[in-house]
Formats: sequence, C-alpha cells, structure tokens
Amino acid sequence: IELRNISFNYPNSSFALKNINFTINRGELIFCIGKNGSGKSTLSLILSGILKTYQGEMRIDNILLNEENIHIYRKEIGVVFSEFFLFDKVVCEDKEKENLSYWLEILNLSHKVKIQDFNLSTTALSQGQKKRLALFLTLMEGKKFLILDEFGADQDPVYRNFFYTKLLPLFQKQNYTIFAITHDDKYFYLADRVILMKEGILKELNQEERKELDKNIFEQI
Repeated sequence: IELRNISFNYPNSSFALKNINFTINRGELIFCIGKNGSGKSTLSLILSGILKTYQGEMRIDNILLNEENIHIYRKEIGVVFSEFFLFDKVVCEDKEKENLSYWLEILNLSHKVKIQDFNLSTTALSQGQKKRLALFLTLMEGKKFLILDEFGADQDPVYRNFFYTKLLPLFQKQNYTIFAITHDDKYFYLADRVILMKEGILKELNQEERKELDKNIFEQI
C-alpha cells in the first residue's frame, strides 16, 4: 500500500494532513503514535478506504485506487476503531469456519461467547471483551490487513500484554499486515516500524529515535 503526496483538510477546520508519503509492505507490523488531534485517525480513515476526499494518490501493488476499484480494496481491510458497533452474527469465509473456536480461545472469549448457526450467544460484555469480539468478527471475514485503533486501551493489563507480545506476533506469522494506533510506549520495540503523526505531518522514527522513546516522547520529537 503506497500513499503518494496525500493531503486532506476538514471543512471549517485548521487541521490538515500534509503531504503524506508512506508505504506499507505485506506482513509488516507498524505502530502509529502521536498526540490526540495529530492526524492518526484521519490517516487510518484514508488507509481503510472510508475517507476518499483527499488530494494525492493511494496505490495497491502500484494500481491506483479510484471509484471503480476501491470496493475491492475495502474487502481486504479489517478495521477495529476505538468506537465501533458489534453485530450479533458471524459472517464467515469458508476457509475460516474451522478457526471459529481457535480464535475465540486466543481472544479469551470462549468462556463468554458461544456460536450457534453463526449467531453469537451474547454481546453483553465488558468494553475490552467487546473490542476483542469485534476483532474476532473481522478475522472471520478473512481480512489480512488489520487496522487497530487503540486496541490495547480497553484491555486489562494481562490481556494487553498478551495482545502485544503474543497476538500481534502470531498475526505476523500468519501473514497479516497490521497498522496499529497506540499510546502503549512500553511495547514500541515490538514494531517493525514506528511512525509519528504530529500536526498532520508523518515522520518515521529511526532506530536511534526509537531507543530514546519514553513517556515524554510527544514533547521530545
């Protein structure tokens, strides 16, 4: 996925994404960091194909995305935003049907949620569990590019650590590509690449800058 000279302005707002040039390669784990209002969510909306009124180009395998083919791209993207809606039915690709129990177990939901005729037994869960269930539903659709917006924020400390140290590496082993918005600086070292959004400008951090990251990162860079 390649973004070429992407810029975007919200109407009646001073905020803008400015000349974003960035490439995501298959199988990469990328962390996107930055203060609130820095442009992280706007960038994820463009990456997900939801926001289309930008300037510049977005290319997939060097094919330009446009009105004719963007629906094909959207079918490949799985997104769990910080605010989401849960459906109570599983839409499952044939190749994923045998993985229903596997992913419920990995996501620590098997003791809470049962599936019968692809209907969920409940969605009355804690916020962290709901977010994991939203990820489960996305995985069942066979999406291989995952955009996760502050996924760890609502998880309890034990599962948050599992998410970063076990689940994300597992996704990579299974050829998922992950773009994760996060503030969990404790786990930045796990990413293949870390990008910083600041006032609508994207900066990729080099290894030296990543080593210096601490809780004051957003004031430092």
